[in-house]
Amino acid sequence: MTMMKYHPPTSSSADTRHPARRLAMRGLLLCLALVFSYLEAQLPLSFLPVPGIRLGFANLVVTFCAYVCDLKTALSVSVARVLITALLFGNWSAFWFSLCGALFAFALLALLLTFARNTVSPLGVSAACAAAHNTGQLLAAAVLMKSAAVFSYYPVLLIAGTVTGTLTGILMILLLRALPPSVLVKAKKGTP
Repeated sequence: MTMMKYHPPTSSSADTRHPARRLAMRGLLLCLALVFSYLEAQLPLSFLPVPGIRLGFANLVVTFCAYVCDLKTALSVSVARVLITALLFGNWSAFWFSLCGALFAFALLALLLTFARNTVSPLGVSAACAAAHNTGQLLAAAVLMKSAAVFSYYPVLLIAGTVTGTLTGILMILLLRALPPSVLVKAKKGTP
């Protein structure tokens, strides 16, 4: 009986694992974003004088995706989360508000990480994206309600968004610090 020798996988056969790994990562991050969306909806924030404020933990997952995976993964997780959340917990007007907010936040996230990744901290990115999210939601509300009166709510939402964005930015910094350096190096190079 002859012993078979072990041959490590070649680079081409090892690459076939990457699409499955990326798909599993997207699924895991999407599930996490959905759980955060659900938990945020259950939090009693009625003591706040401003209705509609959320903490933005689901957006934390999207920002994490952009930093650790790539922008394409972050966009797919963001849009899928908005759609699934609307189907499970919301209505179609909430879907449009959420989608517009998510797309505005993602557009700014992509711009900041593409052109200012080394100059803007995750805290700054998170706070700016929260403000962009609120801007997108108010634009959707103005279109759906056919009224610009909703923009009177804008200063309050910007302040609330900056506060919650700062909170999620602090959490993002803690998450990124907890990751092994090899993961962050791969993320900067764009490798899976």
